[in-house]
Amino acid sequence: SVVAASAPPSKMGYPAGAVMTVENALEMLIIKSANDVAVAIGQAVAGTPEAFVEKMNEAAQALGMADTRFANPHGLDHPDQYSTARDLAILAREIRRRFPQYDSLFEAEAIRTGDTVTTSYNLLLGRYPGADGMKTGFVCASGFNIAASATREGRTMIAIVLGEKSQKERAEKSALLLERGFNADPATLTT
Repeated sequence: SVVAASAPPSKMGYPAGAVMTVENALEMLIIKSANDVAVAIGQAVAGTPEAFVEKMNEAAQALGMADTRFANPHGLDHPDQYSTARDLAILAREIRRRFPQYDSLFEAEAIRTGDTVTTSYNLLLGRYPGADGMKTGFVCASGFNIAASATREGRTMIAIVLGEKSQKERAEKSALLLERGFNADPATLTT
């Protein structure tokens, strides 16, 4: 749509009227953080970005994300938008539990669109043993953020890192937290 095409960067840059599958849209959203695609998904699901945001907030409350409020579909700065590491962990855990059929979308290291290959901002993928997702983010107000996941011997760990100064620091902190989780006694961990 014209509304989606006019979303601020980062974006894919498709013109209004472009058609894509939901799976391709999710890949672009996860790997490139494509704001135009986030708005397009919101419109496809709920009719308008505003209606989609209402659905996002309803879902967050139903999941118990008590300290989260969404104001737009793409996550760019907005004074009424906020979350916490705890709430993002709840969301990441529920996505992994409820939708295992989409795990491969989160662990993709790159996507090809035409002749262009876009690599994931998740520096753990292909580098950290067992890394299999999930989503990175950056806005000036909060810095470099990630919901990182890794699976080893059938056990999945999720680390939420917020407010780092670089992609490298975000990846290093995530790897440290994931390693701590894998080395901990499973009986002492919360789910």
